[in-house]
Amino acid sequence: MVILHSNSALDQWLAAAGGPVHFVPTMGGLHGGHQRLIRAACGAGARVLVSVFVNPTQFAAGEDFTTYPRHPDGDVQQAGAAGADAVWFPAVEHVYDDANPDHTDSGGRPRIEPSLIRTLCGPWRPGHFEGVLMVMERLLERVQPALVVMGEKDWQQLTVLRQCLPALREKRCRLLPVPVVREEDGLPCSSRNCRLGAAQRRQAALAPQALQDAEAAVQAGERRAAVLEQLVRARLEAAGLRVDYAQLVHPLTLQPCPRLDGVALLAAAVHVGPARLLDHRFLLSRKPIIAIDGPAGTGKSTVTRLLAARLGLLHLDTGAMYRAVAWLVLENRQPIGSGKALQKLLETMELRLAWGDHGQQVIRINGVDVSDAIRLPHVTATVPRVAALPEVRQVLTRQQ
Repeated sequence: MVILHSNSALDQWLAAAGGPVHFVPTMGGLHGGHQRLIRAACGAGARVLVSVFVNPTQFAAGEDFTTYPRHPDGDVQQAGAAGADAVWFPAVEHVYDDANPDHTDSGGRPRIEPSLIRTLCGPWRPGHFEGVLMVMERLLERVQPALVVMGEKDWQQLTVLRQCLPALREKRCRLLPVPVVREEDGLPCSSRNCRLGAAQRRQAALAPQALQDAEAAVQAGERRAAVLEQLVRARLEAAGLRVDYAQLVHPLTLQPCPRLDGVALLAAAVHVGPARLLDHRFLLSRKPIIAIDGPAGTGKSTVTRLLAARLGLLHLDTGAMYRAVAWLVLENRQPIGSGKALQKLLETMELRLAWGDHGQQVIRINGVDVSDAIRLPHVTATVPRVAALPEVRQVLTRQQ
């Protein structure tokens, strides 16, 4: 693994890379979460570059810039163990043109959509996201990666970059987000965790538990944001944590959600000892819907069936539904075509999909198990003609 300390050394390494570069920007203090990012960046033919730079423009007055954990030797070891090809340690003047950079929007710098920073950390850290956006623009301009890999721990930061960073908006670079990596006590991996004493660590570990309590409340039927937010806040304050916010927002717009309807992000920021820590949970008011499509004969049904069984979801095999109707038409010896007879058949039809005792999908029509019968050659040959009938498509689309 190569260690780079100057822009010229970086440029030489990039020129010699001989292929795409995947980039993992960090502020150092590397841990298991960063290693997950580096491993995700490793791809066929790609070289992986990790940057370690504590960015001054994203720290407000009174924040922990001077005390932020810095362990360059440990960072090199962690990066190498995870498979990085190079680690770049730029100085401030390597990233910015002067040692006291200004992170205003002047000079054509990218702007942040104001609505993205009105919630969560935005009001608590003025100027923070502008500084993040500025440093990321400078780093991507310098590295020109094919892929940038970042963690989801700070979801708001990831959302701001995804929507406001020119290189990502213009698809000059692809973003790979990696889910939160947690330690054994449930606390998200963070460089700031090392600053916690044993008692503070036990306190901090109650934050993910509070979010889990809210998730359990959702599973029990609670949908009101005010109730979920207050539940989290009360748990955190009872643990002796100072709470900046506990807020339910839409995960893409970051706007407040009065009620959980579909998917939302429940996020919290707390202070414990010298550290400010973030955590979040995605909450679903229903089970997820996953759609799988593709050309014939590529294994869609097999993949879908296995995935549904693994996740405990209903396998909605639309092809099997059309096959079942075709079987019913043949069983009733009806001519294949529109008309009153078909309409009556569809109106009285009861079509059900379920899991069998051995993990197989069972298709029943009017109480009859037709799972095997719908795969017979004469049914297969009839399906395209039956599926083309408007009445059939209308009934099955509505049920689906």
